[in-house]
Amino acid sequence: MDDNDAPDNDAPDIDPPEGQPDEERKPEPFDEDRARRKIAKANSEAENLRKRLKELEPLAQKARELEDASKTEVERLTGDRDTFKTRAETAEASLTKLQAALDAAPDGASLAQVKAVAKRVTGGSPEELAEDAAELYELLGATARKTAPASKPTEALRGGADPDDEPEETDPRKLADLIRRG
Repeated sequence: MDDNDAPDNDAPDIDPPEGQPDEERKPEPFDEDRARRKIAKANSEAENLRKRLKELEPLAQKARELEDASKTEVERLTGDRDTFKTRAETAEASLTKLQAALDAAPDGASLAQVKAVAKRVTGGSPEELAEDAAELYELLGATARKTAPASKPTEALRGGADPDDEPEETDPRKLADLIRRG
């Protein structure tokens, strides 16, 4: 029970006391001075509460601003967390697929083949990923065949003479004179 609900000892009783009928009860005379004092007291308390409210209003406004700012900060951080969580899950799945493709890769599989298998491999567990990767390699035709190491390219030489024959002239000046005359 708060102060407003408490019975006022100064106020006259409205209900008749038990055992007395309504006719026998006599109303108390109205005391105008007492009523004025009560009204003045209530007005004074109300004015004090209004002043206190005005003093606290800037603090309440600041508290609302801080609450709104922290709420948006929390919401922003929650969004960032969700984004990073999604990115981490995607990266982890890609790494798992790539690892399965590398583990199942036969000797001599090219990097392009490993990437193609990693891109297409599916499964819920590492064992399923490994089985699917092996099947994909079979489909690609990269099963356990070794490619020969790249050989050195052969030179495309042109010439009109036999390489075993000695040239007729080896002196550079004489060769230059032959070119000028010819």
